[in-house]
Amino acid sequence: MVEEKEYGKLYPKKFDKVLLDAPCSGEGRFIGSEAKTYRNWSERTVKDLVKVQKKLFKSAYEALKDNGIMVYSTCTLNKEENEEILNWAIENLGVKLLDIEFDIKDKLPIYSDNLDKNIQKAIKILPTKSQEGFFIAKLIKN
Repeated sequence: MVEEKEYGKLYPKKFDKVLLDAPCSGEGRFIGSEAKTYRNWSERTVKDLVKVQKKLFKSAYEALKDNGIMVYSTCTLNKEENEEILNWAIENLGVKLLDIEFDIKDKLPIYSDNLDKNIQKAIKILPTKSQEGFFIAKLIKN
């Protein structure tokens, strides 16, 4: 089996579009009254996942053709796995965020203090009784 981080090397500049639904800490799925939904969460887990997310992001980026589109998504709400991953990608890979034409009223503010202002183009969806929390960003490979 091929490790996730190797796809970019196996298929360099192969795809017009890539969806990276990254493994995450799942904060958007927490239900306060159900401990089983957050029992395994820890700061250490978040830090470990950030390392995996960066490897996967870089691999997805490498597999993307020039001017290709990537959607990055997680089902978590913290800035480390979302906004800071995007900021890292902007600084290290040169990706550019695109506007998302998706109107949803249950949005959370995007954390952008000390980060690239274009991260505001991402969407963080508030969990409700009918939907889980979610984060989504649309990017183009320059």
